[in-house]
Amino acid sequence: MSYSFWFVGDGIEPIHVFRSKSRAEDKLNRIKEKESGNTDDYDVYSIELEELEDYPEEWELVNQNDLL
Repeated sequence: MSYSFWFVGDGIEPIHVFRSKSRAEDKLNRIKEKESGNTDDYDVYSIELEELEDYPEEWELVNQNDLL
């Protein structure tokens, strides 16, 4: 079984990580509304992991509530 994660960022560094694509898209829209000009490279990206515990340590820095 694999796990899908969706993140908002520039494709290299996740800013926010979610288990739901719609929540990631909502967050991206809120970011773009607040920060005009700096967000051209931001988008919603997905990643599949085989084990839930395999997510990168850097994701510990993002909002953990979004991972639930």
